[in-house]
Amino acid sequence: MPKYTTALKVQQQLGIPTAFSNSTTPSLATVNNIIEEAEDYIDQVTQHSWKSKKSDIEFHDIKYYYRYLTGVPINLKHRQIKPFDATKDDMLRVWNGSSYEDLLSSYKEGRGEDYWIDYERGIVWLRSFIWLTRPMGLQARYRYGGDKTTLINKTGGIASNDTTIPVDSTEGWPESGWFRIEDEEIIYTGKTATAFTGCTRGAYGTTATTHPDKAEVYWLPRNIERIATKLACVMLIENLDDRSVLLPEGTSNVPLLEKAARWREEVNQELETIKEFRVIETQI
Repeated sequence: MPKYTTALKVQQQLGIPTAFSNSTTPSLATVNNIIEEAEDYIDQVTQHSWKSKKSDIEFHDIKYYYRYLTGVPINLKHRQIKPFDATKDDMLRVWNGSSYEDLLSSYKEGRGEDYWIDYERGIVWLRSFIWLTRPMGLQARYRYGGDKTTLINKTGGIASNDTTIPVDSTEGWPESGWFRIEDEEIIYTGKTATAFTGCTRGAYGTTATTHPDKAEVYWLPRNIERIATKLACVMLIENLDDRSVLLPEGTSNVPLLEKAARWREEVNQELETIKEFRVIETQI
């Protein structure tokens, strides 16, 4: 299911009067697949993700560079790391000179313990002095991305007119704002520990509808939505042999290919401003 934008946003950007469906050309399924391709491209270029993802196994060499009271820094490839959880297939292991030791089960995490993690910036700090006298390496696999996410927590799901939406947790969410569930956007004016309250359903031109229990509730920056929408439009235009199925000739003052070229340039410019640049510490 696409996360960064929706087929409705793509339809509005293109100025198409009819919503995408299973009977349109291109179909709703095709549009959603193209949106997901656009999302993957954005993640690849920025080296970040605004949806929850799992990293590949990363291997890091560790030099003898110890910072007083903080330890040895290892910069992971991504930021906004989720707390490590072995039950979710996360991994954090350090080479002791002859084998890998499992940090998650054998050592203590904490600022004054064996290791600690800057989850926001994606940095693992090793503090235990026993590792500093031998060649070291680190293996890591972790979950990252997703600015704000939670799940609906109501047996049977929520109705289209519910103005209080129970969720697993609202920790980290602002006191008021907006979020998306599937294709619906919702404005809320308050929250408890486990619910959003004062909800305006079907906001920003979307349609209020039912949603099942455990459906994902998420938020992402509007600039990411804008980039994904334009990029999906570009991919649609470039991939269609007959572009008149999107907009018949003469419907728009600007030809679709010209629009696609302009949107592509705008997308590339915006992506440059949000690339995830890793600052690699100089090892001495």
